[in-house]
Amino acid sequence: MYKSVSIVLSLVIFSLNNLHVLSAQERPPTLTEEPWSEVVISVYDLDDAARFFNEIGNYSEIWRGAETEEFLTHLGLSDGTSAKSVILKAGNSEFGMIRLIKFEDVHQIPTRPGARPWDTGCFANLMVRAKGLENIYDDAIRMNWWTETPITDLKFGSSELKIVIFKGPQGMGVEAYERISPPLPEVFPDFERLSVPFLHNDDYT
Repeated sequence: MYKSVSIVLSLVIFSLNNLHVLSAQERPPTLTEEPWSEVVISVYDLDDAARFFNEIGNYSEIWRGAETEEFLTHLGLSDGTSAKSVILKAGNSEFGMIRLIKFEDVHQIPTRPGARPWDTGCFANLMVRAKGLENIYDDAIRMNWWTETPITDLKFGSSELKIVIFKGPQGMGVEAYERISPPLPEVFPDFERLSVPFLHNDDYT
Protein backbone atom coordinates (compact mmCIF):
# COMPACT_ATOMS: atom_id res chain seq x y z
CA MET A 1 0.00 0.00 0.00
CA TYR A 2 2.73 2.48 0.98
CA LYS A 3 4.68 1.65 -2.16
CA SER A 4 1.58 2.33 -4.28
CA VAL A 5 0.96 5.66 -2.58
CA SER A 6 4.61 6.64 -3.05
CA ILE A 7 4.48 5.76 -6.74
CA VAL A 8 1.30 7.77 -7.30
CA LEU A 9 2.69 10.76 -5.39
CA SER A 10 5.96 10.57 -7.31
CA LEU A 11 4.05 10.59 -10.59
CA VAL A 12 2.02 13.60 -9.48
CA ILE A 13 5.13 15.56 -8.46
CA PHE A 14 6.89 14.51 -11.68
CA SER A 15 3.90 15.73 -13.69
CA LEU A 16 3.83 19.07 -11.86
CA ASN A 17 7.53 19.62 -12.47
CA ASN A 18 7.10 18.93 -16.17
CA LEU A 19 4.15 21.22 -16.84
CA HIS A 20 4.28 23.29 -20.00
CA VAL A 21 3.64 26.95 -19.20
CA LEU A 22 1.82 28.69 -22.03
CA SER A 23 3.53 31.70 -23.52
CA ALA A 24 1.66 34.97 -23.97
CA GLN A 25 1.15 34.07 -27.63
CA GLU A 26 -0.31 30.65 -26.81
CA ARG A 27 -2.83 31.81 -24.22
CA PRO A 28 -6.48 32.18 -25.21
CA PRO A 29 -7.98 35.66 -24.76
CA THR A 30 -9.32 36.43 -21.29
CA LEU A 31 -13.08 36.62 -20.77
CA THR A 32 -12.80 39.54 -18.38
CA GLU A 33 -10.18 41.71 -16.72
CA GLU A 34 -12.28 42.08 -13.56
CA PRO A 35 -11.37 40.01 -10.45
CA TRP A 36 -13.84 37.34 -9.42
CA SER A 37 -15.97 38.13 -6.38
CA GLU A 38 -16.31 34.89 -4.42
CA VAL A 39 -16.18 31.12 -4.35
CA VAL A 40 -19.09 29.16 -2.78
CA ILE A 41 -18.37 25.99 -0.77
CA SER A 42 -21.14 23.78 0.60
CA VAL A 43 -20.43 22.52 4.14
CA TYR A 44 -22.29 20.83 6.97
CA ASP A 45 -20.79 22.92 9.79
CA LEU A 46 -20.06 26.59 9.13
CA ASP A 47 -17.90 27.16 12.19
CA ASP A 48 -15.86 23.98 11.74
CA ALA A 49 -15.13 24.81 8.10
CA ALA A 50 -14.31 28.45 8.87
CA ARG A 51 -11.75 27.67 11.59
CA PHE A 52 -8.96 26.87 9.14
CA PHE A 53 -9.29 30.20 7.36
CA ASN A 54 -9.91 32.32 10.47
CA GLU A 55 -7.45 30.80 12.94
CA ILE A 56 -4.69 29.70 10.56
CA GLY A 57 -5.14 32.04 7.61
CA ASN A 58 -6.05 35.18 9.62
CA TYR A 59 -9.17 35.69 7.53
CA SER A 60 -12.02 37.77 8.92
CA GLU A 61 -15.76 37.10 8.92
CA ILE A 62 -17.60 39.92 7.15
CA TRP A 63 -21.13 38.51 7.03
CA ARG A 64 -23.21 35.71 8.55
CA GLY A 65 -26.89 35.02 8.10
CA ALA A 66 -29.74 33.41 6.20
CA GLU A 67 -29.52 33.37 2.42
CA THR A 68 -32.14 35.16 0.36
CA GLU A 69 -34.53 33.33 -1.92
CA GLU A 70 -33.07 35.27 -4.86
CA PHE A 71 -29.55 33.99 -4.16
CA LEU A 72 -30.70 30.38 -3.80
CA THR A 73 -32.64 30.68 -7.05
CA HIS A 74 -29.44 32.00 -8.66
CA LEU A 75 -27.74 28.78 -7.51
CA GLY A 76 -30.45 26.79 -9.30
CA LEU A 77 -32.13 25.48 -6.15
CA SER A 78 -35.83 24.78 -5.93
CA ASP A 79 -38.39 26.80 -4.02
CA GLY A 80 -38.53 26.09 -0.32
CA THR A 81 -34.77 25.56 0.05
CA SER A 82 -33.16 27.51 2.87
CA ALA A 83 -29.53 28.03 3.80
CA LYS A 84 -27.19 29.93 6.08
CA SER A 85 -23.83 31.33 5.07
CA VAL A 86 -20.63 32.84 6.37
CA ILE A 87 -18.54 35.09 4.12
CA LEU A 88 -14.80 35.28 4.82
CA LYS A 89 -12.15 37.53 3.36
CA ALA A 90 -8.37 37.72 3.46
CA GLY A 91 -6.85 40.97 4.68
CA ASN A 92 -8.20 44.10 3.03
CA SER A 93 -9.02 42.43 -0.28
CA GLU A 94 -12.20 43.57 -2.00
CA PHE A 95 -12.47 40.41 -4.11
CA GLY A 96 -11.93 36.66 -3.80
CA MET A 97 -14.23 36.11 -0.82
CA ILE A 98 -15.08 32.63 0.48
CA ARG A 99 -18.78 31.95 1.05
CA LEU A 100 -19.33 28.85 3.19
CA ILE A 101 -22.94 27.76 2.85
CA LYS A 102 -24.98 25.27 4.87
CA PHE A 103 -28.22 24.05 3.30
CA GLU A 104 -31.11 23.32 5.65
CA ASP A 105 -33.38 20.26 5.36
CA VAL A 106 -31.87 19.18 2.05
CA HIS A 107 -30.51 15.71 1.41
CA GLN A 108 -27.04 16.08 -0.08
CA ILE A 109 -25.09 13.44 -1.96
CA PRO A 110 -21.29 13.81 -2.00
CA THR A 111 -19.82 14.33 -5.46
CA ARG A 112 -17.09 11.82 -6.22
CA PRO A 113 -16.23 10.81 -2.65
CA GLY A 114 -12.63 9.73 -2.37
CA ALA A 115 -11.56 11.78 -5.41
CA ARG A 116 -8.09 13.28 -5.48
CA PRO A 117 -7.17 16.78 -6.73
CA TRP A 118 -5.16 15.32 -9.61
CA ASP A 119 -8.02 13.12 -10.89
CA THR A 120 -9.44 13.89 -14.31
CA GLY A 121 -12.72 15.75 -14.54
CA CYS A 122 -11.73 19.16 -13.14
CA PHE A 123 -11.87 18.18 -9.48
CA ALA A 124 -10.49 21.40 -8.04
CA ASN A 125 -8.99 22.88 -4.89
CA LEU A 126 -9.07 26.37 -3.52
CA MET A 127 -5.62 27.81 -4.29
CA VAL A 128 -3.99 30.26 -1.90
CA ARG A 129 -0.58 31.83 -1.39
CA ALA A 130 1.17 31.05 1.93
CA LYS A 131 3.87 32.51 4.15
CA GLY A 132 5.57 30.22 6.67
CA LEU A 133 4.16 27.06 5.12
CA GLU A 134 5.83 24.64 7.54
CA ASN A 135 4.24 26.36 10.56
CA ILE A 136 0.88 26.46 8.76
CA TYR A 137 1.25 22.74 8.04
CA ASP A 138 1.82 21.97 11.74
CA ASP A 139 -1.14 24.13 12.79
CA ALA A 140 -3.44 22.47 10.25
CA ILE A 141 -2.53 18.95 11.43
CA ARG A 142 -3.25 19.96 15.03
CA MET A 143 -6.64 21.24 13.85
CA ASN A 144 -7.42 17.75 12.48
CA TRP A 145 -6.99 18.77 8.87
CA TRP A 146 -4.87 16.41 6.80
CA THR A 147 -2.89 16.66 3.60
CA GLU A 148 -2.87 14.92 0.23
CA THR A 149 0.89 15.48 -0.03
CA PRO A 150 3.86 16.42 2.13
CA ILE A 151 5.29 19.89 1.61
CA THR A 152 6.93 19.54 -1.79
CA ASP A 153 9.40 21.65 -3.77
CA LEU A 154 8.06 22.66 -7.16
CA LYS A 155 9.41 24.63 -10.11
CA PHE A 156 6.61 26.16 -12.19
CA GLY A 157 7.83 28.33 -15.03
CA SER A 158 10.22 30.83 -13.45
CA SER A 159 8.84 30.31 -9.94
CA GLU A 160 10.50 28.28 -7.19
CA LEU A 161 7.76 27.12 -4.82
CA LYS A 162 6.84 24.97 -1.87
CA ILE A 163 3.39 23.43 -2.17
CA VAL A 164 1.04 21.32 -0.08
CA ILE A 165 -2.58 20.25 -0.56
CA PHE A 166 -4.64 20.43 2.65
CA LYS A 167 -7.80 18.38 3.05
CA GLY A 168 -10.47 19.45 5.51
CA PRO A 169 -14.09 18.68 6.43
CA GLN A 170 -16.10 16.90 3.74
CA GLY A 171 -13.08 16.73 1.47
CA MET A 172 -12.64 20.50 1.20
CA GLY A 173 -9.28 21.04 -0.48
CA VAL A 174 -6.92 23.99 -0.06
CA GLU A 175 -3.79 24.05 -2.21
CA ALA A 176 -1.20 26.31 -0.59
CA TYR A 177 1.81 27.74 -2.42
CA GLU A 178 4.75 29.49 -0.81
CA ARG A 179 6.82 31.26 -3.45
CA ILE A 180 10.53 31.18 -2.65
CA SER A 181 11.55 33.16 -5.71
CA PRO A 182 11.06 35.49 -7.49
CA PRO A 183 9.10 37.94 -5.27
CA LEU A 184 5.35 38.11 -5.76
CA PRO A 185 4.14 40.84 -8.13
CA GLU A 186 3.23 44.07 -6.36
CA VAL A 187 -0.35 43.82 -7.64
CA PHE A 188 -0.93 40.67 -5.58
CA PRO A 189 -2.89 41.59 -2.42
CA ASP A 190 -0.78 41.65 0.73
CA PHE A 191 -1.43 38.94 3.37
CA GLU A 192 -0.08 37.57 6.65
CA ARG A 193 -0.26 33.76 6.39
CA LEU A 194 -2.79 32.73 3.72
CA SER A 195 -3.71 34.95 0.80
CA VAL A 196 -6.89 35.65 -1.05
CA PRO A 197 -7.73 32.63 -3.27
CA PHE A 198 -6.34 33.05 -6.75
CA LEU A 199 -6.70 31.60 -10.23
CA HIS A 200 -3.91 29.42 -11.56
CA ASN A 201 -1.52 31.25 -13.88
CA ASP A 202 2.22 31.71 -14.13
CA ASP A 203 2.08 35.34 -12.95
CA TYR A 204 0.64 34.44 -9.54
CA THR A 205 1.96 30.90 -9.06
